Amino acid sequence: MSTWAERKKAELLAKLASIGDELAYWQAQAGPRDILAKHNSQLARVAAQLTPVLARVKADIEAAELGTSWPRFEREVLDLHRVWDFFREKLALRYIDWFADYLLAADEYAWACYEPAQKAATAAKTVEPAAVREPPLVSFTPVSTPFSIPRGSSYAADVGAAGLVTPASTALAQQLPVPIVGVPWFQLYHLPDALVIGHEVGHLVERDARLTATIERLVEQAFTEVRVDCERVAAWRGWAAEAFADVYGALAGGPAFVRALSDFLITARAGPAGTKDYPPVTLRVALTAAVLPAAAAAGEREATETETAMGELHASWAADGIADLGEQASEASAVACALVAGPYPELGNVALSEVIRFDGKRLKDHREDAQALLERRMPRTGDARTLIAATGRAYALDPSIYQAHDVPARVLRRMRDIQAPGVREAPQLAPADRSSADARAAEELYEILTRESSPHPGPVRLQNPT
Repeated sequence: MSTWAERKKAELLAKLASIGDELAYWQAQAGPRDILAKHNSQLARVAAQLTPVLARVKADIEAAELGTSWPRFEREVLDLHRVWDFFREKLALRYIDWFADYLLAADEYAWACYEPAQKAATAAKTVEPAAVREPPLVSFTPVSTPFSIPRGSSYAADVGAAGLVTPASTALAQQLPVPIVGVPWFQLYHLPDALVIGHEVGHLVERDARLTATIERLVEQAFTEVRVDCERVAAWRGWAAEAFADVYGALAGGPAFVRALSDFLITARAGPAGTKDYPPVTLRVALTAAVLPAAAAAGEREATETETAMGELHASWAADGIADLGEQASEASAVACALVAGPYPELGNVALSEVIRFDGKRLKDHREDAQALLERRMPRTGDARTLIAATGRAYALDPSIYQAHDVPARVLRRMRDIQAPGVREAPQLAPADRSSADARAAEELYEILTRESSPHPGPVRLQNPT
């Protein structure tokens, strides 16, 4: 007859082994023609970093006397299960038809917004190979809107990670190289809100390219010509991260993002002074309104398209009762111009508008495709950013026709049609760099996991299972 220690050791090893077996199964489901093809590299990176940790924990369990240490190992195994489940639950939704098309479109838009900045940062050697992250993974969350997620709030609140109930599991999930963008569950039924993903990607870009110091410097420099008192400069310094995310969203989604943001802000209940993280409503509208002309390239075509877009936006705001963007609109305009112009040493010492912008072609194409959508025709664009912008524009032009003509269904079909075949990954990370980066990351993950665990202080007490 086996001893308790032998049974406990076999039990812990079996529970641990199930993670590795499941990771291998999911990777096998992510071939070039499989449902999870676009998540192949995400799964590969998670597996490459977790698998060595599993091996280390297995060796620890095999070598241990479990009389007083088994609770520590059980916590470690459970934390590893929690981390994998954090990704598993998000990937599993891609198998459910009800969610799959929306998540495909959202993933495509998030990557289209994120990739240009990642390319610029890696080309500038700002981001070391070990820090290069995979394409963002869009996840449904219980929050009301991505716009309301405050920077610096808990990871669980940001990305719906309620299952990460320990410091170790939370730290492990944050350390893995797959950025998460959270969107509300009800966004599934309102596709124009996908434009807000551009704002959330702006936060990822700030963090991943280490832009915070530059953003804060640019915000302060914005007031060298626009005279304001010290309190106003201090307020904008506190708003810098959200201001950058708004500017990035406008550069990614164009006037459709600006309109979507202003529609949200009209109903927001923020006080006239805003909050410590967010500018007041009118300042955010003024900020994003200033992005398009600030980013416009030289040339008659783009100038004409930008002028048309700005005219439409101002007419829309006038109809909604926010024609007056406030006496401090000049501040917002100065900040927008500074954040657009840069330069950003971390992105190759260029303007942000040289990294990403909604150019004249996109302005023209999104107008034409919005009209096509309202006329029950398929949009022609092959560009994810233009397609989502056209969706937002079509809704703004006539929400009743938008619904009656089932615009979202055609948008989702078109996004599936234009999605490039095969796997998707961060091409800036060479295979050799990826291997060494993952090995170093695995060491850090193991340290995090074991640092948060400690041996059980008391003797073993057998209890009835509950």
